[in-house]
Amino acid sequence: MLRAPSKPEPVVIDEITVRGNDRLDDKKIKSQLTLSQNHWYNVIKKKKLLTERVLQYQEALIDSLYHVNGFLDGGSRIAVKPRGDSKRVEVIIEINEGLQTLIGKVQFSGELQGLDSKVMGRLKKIKAGKPYNHMQIAEAAYELKDLFAANGYAYCEIKSSAQISTDRRTADVMIKIISGPKTSFGNIAISGLNNTKENVVKRELLFHEGDSFNKEKILDSQRRLYSSGLFSYVSANPQYFTDTHSPPDIEIRLTERKSNYLNVRGGAG
Repeated sequence: MLRAPSKPEPVVIDEITVRGNDRLDDKKIKSQLTLSQNHWYNVIKKKKLLTERVLQYQEALIDSLYHVNGFLDGGSRIAVKPRGDSKRVEVIIEINEGLQTLIGKVQFSGELQGLDSKVMGRLKKIKAGKPYNHMQIAEAAYELKDLFAANGYAYCEIKSSAQISTDRRTADVMIKIISGPKTSFGNIAISGLNNTKENVVKRELLFHEGDSFNKEKILDSQRRLYSSGLFSYVSANPQYFTDTHSPPDIEIRLTERKSNYLNVRGGAG
């Protein structure tokens, strides 16, 4: 068996074989790959260039699958076995699954600010006994931050951590919510206008200076501005301050479409 030839040429993959897997089946593992095997009914045989970089990428895809399913030490190694002539090969995937780490205790602390049920909704997938998935926990933390930012807490912080047992069979998950003070929108600065009047832009905004901060309204306003057809580029970003009691300013950067289009749409404001 070979790893990857020093001067690889395109080859036909006759078969992809998975060995050493017990908890995840062949179909699930193969579904992660960007490689696929040819079948007898394929009239045109597809050829692939199996470089070292290609094989490493397939391994990374498989390893990631194992890691998000709690197999923190799971890994793979791929080899290429020529068949008959050098133009046809079998791809062999050797799996080392290791132990599966499950979620032990789930603890959270902090200020829920009346958002108890919505917070619990964001955390419902993180349960004791489920495979430990660091990506899922990071996603839940991101969703929690967005939840608080949509309810006035622009400076909310979500801190997540995990304590993995010495035998690597369980991971206790801790999530801490630091909501910070409730804030409002600060100054709204608009740049990039040459032909379009500023009040045309402001008509599309779903927020005003002094309103309770709401990140969702910023994103919705950004979409409205782009959908107006006046702009080829729209960016609306909060400008945060070190002092968490300071209302974030909103910076809106725009690039107008061609002037002949703008004169029709933009001058009516």
